[in-house]
Amino acid sequence: MCLDGHGTRWVVSVVRLRSAVQRERLVDRAGRLASVSVAVTSLPTVLGLLELPDDLVALVRHEVPGTDLLTVDEGRGRWRAAEVVGVMSAVAEALDALHAVGLVHGDVSAGNVVVTPDGGAVLVDLGWGDDAHELGTPAAAAPERVRGATRATDVHALASVGLDLLRHGRGVPDPSDAAVGDGSDDADASRVREVLREAAAPDPGRRPSAGALAAA
Repeated sequence: MCLDGHGTRWVVSVVRLRSAVQRERLVDRAGRLASVSVAVTSLPTVLGLLELPDDLVALVRHEVPGTDLLTVDEGRGRWRAAEVVGVMSAVAEALDALHAVGLVHGDVSAGNVVVTPDGGAVLVDLGWGDDAHELGTPAAAAPERVRGATRATDVHALASVGLDLLRHGRGVPDPSDAAVGDGSDDADASRVREVLREAAAPDPGRRPSAGALAAA
């Protein structure tokens, strides 16, 4: 984390370069991220790539105010279907934008989604998740993720996060929540679960695109 001269907070992700080929790839990725992030509210604005001494480079992006989804989930009760839809659709739209410019995220997980103070969801950690040395987050990673990151592995990971939210709220349910125990949310949750299960299919060929998932 750093501050610029205007007091704006930035997140800096640093990596040591292993080859000229990797440098070229990261410069290209940073340029694409910078171009797409300015138009998508569920992605943080990326400034670009900075060259540092000793074969280091840094991807710089705006800090997203809020709390990561993993922490939010741990501190609350049952998720309503509509709340899960809000998070899933926002992140699916972010993935659709990345995929449209030839990028994949590589590590979609609850820890890499920030819930903002106004209830929005932003996909972060855009730097190196698709690197050949990365394997994604085990709880969400697709079966074929060990062979590399693809659009289909991104979709599987996001669907896995959504299914986990529907499966349980790790916190204690709020007894004032009328949806708990009365079945009023069950039908909606079943429909959302069906969509997410299709997106998390073991066969990547059966998964929808990120855009189709957002629409569904």
